[in-house]
Amino acid sequence: MRVDGAGLHQHPGVASLGYRPVVRGKELLLEVHLFDFDGDLYGKRLTIDFIAKQRDEWHFPDLASLVEQIRRDADEALRLLGVRPA
Repeated sequence: MRVDGAGLHQHPGVASLGYRPVVRGKELLLEVHLFDFDGDLYGKRLTIDFIAKQRDEWHFPDLASLVEQIRRDADEALRLLGVRPA
């Protein structure tokens, strides 16, 4: 995905849409991570351009397994977006 708004232009990132079963989430959430960004965007209006779907939401046996998959997902998102890791 790429994000525009709040001073960002086509900033690369990755998103998760789901219920977060590993942490027993109950409500549907869209969580967005922007690569190489360290700022506060809470309350800002952003436009998110979804580029590709990577996978469905999976259930993981523990948090460590989820974290490892998130790393793989981030690497794949960077590849899909044509971005080299910093």
